[in-house]
Amino acid sequence: TESGRGDGESDSGDGVRNVSQDLFPHVSHHSAFLCRCSPKSGASWPWPPPPCPLEVTKECLALREGRRGYELVSDPVEAQLKREAELIEGVQQRLQRSIDQAFEQLGILQEVRHQLTSDLQNKMEALDIDTSCLSLTIKSPSISLKTNPTRIPSG
Repeated sequence: TESGRGDGESDSGDGVRNVSQDLFPHVSHHSAFLCRCSPKSGASWPWPPPPCPLEVTKECLALREGRRGYELVSDPVEAQLKREAELIEGVQQRLQRSIDQAFEQLGILQEVRHQLTSDLQNKMEALDIDTSCLSLTIKSPSISLKTNPTRIPSG
């Protein structure tokens, strides 16, 4: 594959492709190749785009199942194709779970960031109040001294 990984993890379903393009638009040229094996929109291939490995595996299995009579055999190649299809589907599911967990974590982090921003704003307001109170003296123009300020009014 273009990513050089070759471990099957680059193969993902349409849901993974759409989510990854939303999250990481700067890697859309890679995700188009890795996920759908098709050119970016507006580009054209001189030949049909190559199918993804899962599509190839399923097509091979379908062709093997379509055989007749003595050609219909169950051999190690068919078993390996089935294992490969299961592996690719398993990797796709794990990738989707990882994406779902990342979205949940992103939501939590955004809530925490909002809370921290609100807390910082409240602390800045409290600091401004404290600073203005610290600058007050008995001779400050906005202070009026009352007689017997600690008395409790009757009533």
